[in-house]
Amino acid sequence: MALKLDGLAFLRDLRAFKATFQMAVSGNAPDWNELTDDGHGQAVTFDMAAFSQCRKVFGDGGFTDALMQAMIGGDEAFVERCADLLEAVREAVRESGLLGWIVAALMDADRSLNSGTASAFMIDSDFTPNDDYDALDDDEADAMLNDMLDFSDQIRRLAAHLVLVYGTDAEDDIETARLLLADDDAAGIRRLVDAQARVDQLTDETVGKIYDLFGIDPKACDSQAALTRDGDRRANSEREQDPAYRMPLDERVVIAGGLGDEDLLDMLPSLALDAGKPVEFEDVDRRYLYDAQKAAASLQAIFDSDDPDEDFENGLIDDDDIDPDSIWANRAYVWHRVESMFGPMIAVSMDNAVLDDDEDAFSRYLANMQFAVDLVQRVGLPMMPVVLLSAVSGAVDTEDMEGDELRSHMQYCRRLGASLAVVVLEYVEDPALAAPLACALIDANLNECSRLLAPWYGDDDDFDLADADDAGIAEAFEGDDIDAE
Repeated sequence: MALKLDGLAFLRDLRAFKATFQMAVSGNAPDWNELTDDGHGQAVTFDMAAFSQCRKVFGDGGFTDALMQAMIGGDEAFVERCADLLEAVREAVRESGLLGWIVAALMDADRSLNSGTASAFMIDSDFTPNDDYDALDDDEADAMLNDMLDFSDQIRRLAAHLVLVYGTDAEDDIETARLLLADDDAAGIRRLVDAQARVDQLTDETVGKIYDLFGIDPKACDSQAALTRDGDRRANSEREQDPAYRMPLDERVVIAGGLGDEDLLDMLPSLALDAGKPVEFEDVDRRYLYDAQKAAASLQAIFDSDDPDEDFENGLIDDDDIDPDSIWANRAYVWHRVESMFGPMIAVSMDNAVLDDDEDAFSRYLANMQFAVDLVQRVGLPMMPVVLLSAVSGAVDTEDMEGDELRSHMQYCRRLGASLAVVVLEYVEDPALAAPLACALIDANLNECSRLLAPWYGDDDDFDLADADDAGIAEAFEGDDIDAE
């Protein structure tokens, strides 16, 4: 089924939020602390209800930050700029559909970067299209470039968010969102462009020009898709034929050097190891742990080879311990699988460590991967990314942060959430859980993550992240500097 988005539902939600926005900026809103229904039968304050409305339409990023700031008390010019954004989005979606607006927004973000001109939609930035990048001093130019890069990231996260929220075919939505969040997002953007081309009946020539604007190579996308399809089929076959695949999950040593139960209990005091994890996810956990073991061995072989650069980019891994006929000897597939298991942020860091022949960095990232695996063994795959995002978000005291420092931390947490969403989209088999859980991670919405997982993990004290050692978990997953980019 071709990708389709429900633009009418989006416009209804946008209209509802726009009414709330106008009520707030005109001074006619209820008290911010007045209770209202959150849509799930829970009483929340008016400000949280407004935030939920905004986040559903625009995800968790610069648009939502700016719109909420305007509602709380922005100056007249800023409020007008935000109101103009809402009207511009409404008109664009009415004219071109939701898909058309997403593609246009992605093109706008790319054009901004390529031209060095701030986008008019960067409403959370101090820079406007009137600012001349070349005329700025070094510090201002760096700040403007950072804002443009962040805007590009935001729009890609927003595209994935909108596909998951307003898509009409779960399987297609999940695959499109996963590709949009990948390190190389060309295949994901191509799916959006192709879907819009069918709606607008665009000619092949026009589609080709749009591909060129995004730097999309259709042959490369097709080749990668074929590799992934064939690789997944072969990987499934190899798993089923390997007796080790059925060994007890708690007996598996996946990657050397992982933490033991005592260390995990120190970091997660409420983790009831004797209670086990949800049995409903046993097959998901088993596949993840087996893949992690295979991927770690392949990465080690690549790093130990005489030419890791060549070994990582082309052909087969040449190592006596890896069957040359196994899919895990295919370097390109190993890269795809590492990104799917740990997210593009960790995968890209591992890639750089291998290509730079940096043994310290390689060992560090292997340990980071191991910690994610340790968590899967003890809490199950669906909870693993939630634990990590919760820890990194809470590892520093944001009450002591302000300005650029706070914004940088928020940007990092949002990128991490989107990176971890890839793991959920790849491994959680039930689309009814995978899509909303991934969306909650993209939006860094930990409350929604907890609500979605409550049927399996409960909402009592058996598993409470509030007493977790956030700094310890963040360091175990990412190293000493959790805000390193």
